[in-house]
Amino acid sequence: MRQMQGVHLVDFVELTFKSKGDFDVAFDIVLSTNLLEYLKYFLLPQPGDWLAQFYSRQVIYKTLQKYYKYTEASSAPQFQPQSTSAAAHSDHSYTLSYQSGPEKENATVKSDQPAILFLMPCIGPLHISHNGQETLFDEFRDLFEINGHFQYADN
Repeated sequence: MRQMQGVHLVDFVELTFKSKGDFDVAFDIVLSTNLLEYLKYFLLPQPGDWLAQFYSRQVIYKTLQKYYKYTEASSAPQFQPQSTSAAAHSDHSYTLSYQSGPEKENATVKSDQPAILFLMPCIGPLHISHNGQETLFDEFRDLFEINGHFQYADN
């Protein structure tokens, strides 16, 4: 029997995920949870299809550009945690102050970059398999139609 231990339900929000704005809202909702504590220590892969990768990367790159503009303008980034709502699009500026290293007490490296930069959009194995099957079917469509035609003609 499968168990879902350590799984936290964030929220039920109906989104179409067909625009960058939908991904903005989704990131705001997810990053306003306890996921920030997890991101202090780990990178988070975000598997998805090509469209999910495309829009997620756009949001992340936009945030990265804003982050570097702030860090170039001053010696320390000016990001502060913000409260979010599903209707308002923010800059995903949830600040992470973390210390890296095997022993956190003795670590010297600190980061105040936005938490969204710790997400890694990547294509998942399900999507690779699906894309391969779809490509195969599209490339050999004529053969499948001929094979299907003769098969149905025999009956």
